[in-house]
Amino acid sequence: MSAAKSDQPKGPSKTADFVRFESERWLAKKLGMGGVLSNSLFAGDTNTDSRRERLRAAIRLRGPDSICGTRHGMQITFRSAFEQLYGEPLDPVAGA
Repeated sequence: MSAAKSDQPKGPSKTADFVRFESERWLAKKLGMGGVLSNSLFAGDTNTDSRRERLRAAIRLRGPDSICGTRHGMQITFRSAFEQLYGEPLDPVAGA
């Protein structure tokens, strides 16, 4: 049994990658990036880093403290949604 565990892939699971991708699509839709703008988010060979930076720029243009939805009756801002999705601040601390 222990041999099977060592054969398991390391790093994020495919399920976690899919969930993140779907969350990125949801955030792009909320930003009003449907259609052509959504295509720019996912244009070319993308990875999490490139999509994160494209979403970061779009959120800054849209207004980071604008409301993008609600969760459990609480309003969620684009800033908060980005930070929950990527686990880092929208505006990185200089020199960090």
